[in-house]
Amino acid sequence: KLDSWVFDNVKDFFHSAKSNTTLFSKMNEDKIVFFLHLLGLDTNGHAHRPSSREYKVNINKVDKGVQEIVSLLEDFYGSDEKTAFIFTSDHGMTDWGSHGAVHSSEIMTPLVAWGAGVSYPQKVTSQDFEDGFLQE
Repeated sequence: KLDSWVFDNVKDFFHSAKSNTTLFSKMNEDKIVFFLHLLGLDTNGHAHRPSSREYKVNINKVDKGVQEIVSLLEDFYGSDEKTAFIFTSDHGMTDWGSHGAVHSSEIMTPLVAWGAGVSYPQKVTSQDFEDGFLQE
């Protein structure tokens, strides 16, 4: 519910900008940043564990929500090719739903970026892991 609340409010915000000329004008200024804090995955990971059905359902909801918000932004700004997206996390998590120590699963976080000014990904040829936990 936490993540759905965020997505619903972002949709409402953009919808209201269509009829509010002041807001519409502000949202079309240069260098606008939108920050969405999706707390539901973190809460679900702690409460139900990352391998739980509840967590996986939440991941699907967030995936769908991100797709909808990306489409919303592209529609609002007319696919202006000036928009970049950055998606990350504040921490990793153990398989039992904990974090705060120094294990790789707790401190490694994703950083996914796409859109304007973002180069294509570079292939990683080697990775060093002290404990072998995340080796392929």
